Amino acid sequence: MMKLKSTLPVFIAVLALLGFSLSVHNPYYIHLAETILIYIILLFGLDIVVGYVGQVSLGHAGLFGIGSYTAGVLFIHFGMPIWITIPAAIIVTSIFGGLLALPAL
Repeated sequence: MMKLKSTLPVFIAVLALLGFSLSVHNPYYIHLAETILIYIILLFGLDIVVGYVGQVSLGHAGLFGIGSYTAGVLFIHFGMPIWITIPAAIIVTSIFGGLLALPAL
């Protein structure tokens, strides 16, 4: 059973995101919030690799770029739904990530 102390911040964050999406209708502020949240996801991954594990991450931004470019092209140019573009971006990133990691071995 999860403690209330650990789930309370997550619950507050979800409520804040829902409140933001219901109260703000300016496209600029919505785009700004989306960009900030995307970079937060990138920095959490980098924090795990560099901060907790102590490894130097040289290809973190490259893998982030491959995944975001794949999702962007599939969504914008081919009109695929987001639920298809996310797994496709993960698959393409894992394939190219494996190829990029071969020289490191």
